Amino acid sequence: MNQPSGNKRPISEFANVAALPFRILEERGIPCGYERSFKMRSNRLLANRYMLGIDTTEFSREELTKICNQLCMPDVYLEDFRKQLMGSNLMLLGFEHDGDACSYKIYLEYW
Repeated sequence: MNQPSGNKRPISEFANVAALPFRILEERGIPCGYERSFKMRSNRLLANRYMLGIDTTEFSREELTKICNQLCMPDVYLEDFRKQLMGSNLMLLGFEHDGDACSYKIYLEYW
C-alpha cells in the first residue's frame, strides 16, 4: 500500500504510535472500552481516530496520572489533570492521526 506523497514517515511508525495507549493499558491490566472516532475539519475528514474509555472510579489518581506520563503529557497540565480527576467517572484516551502528525488527547466525563 502506498502512502500519500505528503507523508514522509513510514506507516509502521504511525502504527506504533497509534498502538501505544493500547499497550500501556494492557501492560497495566486496565480494562477499557474502545470507540472509533472521526473529525470533520475544513474540507477534510480525519478518520484515523479512536478513544479508549477507562472507569476512573476503579483506579487511583496516581495510576491514571502514570498513564498520562507514559503518553508524554506536559508537566504543566498534570497537576490540573489530577485536580479534575476528582468526581470524574470516565477517562478517555484519544488518538488522532492528521497528515504527518499524531497526537494523544485526554478527556474526562462527569455524570
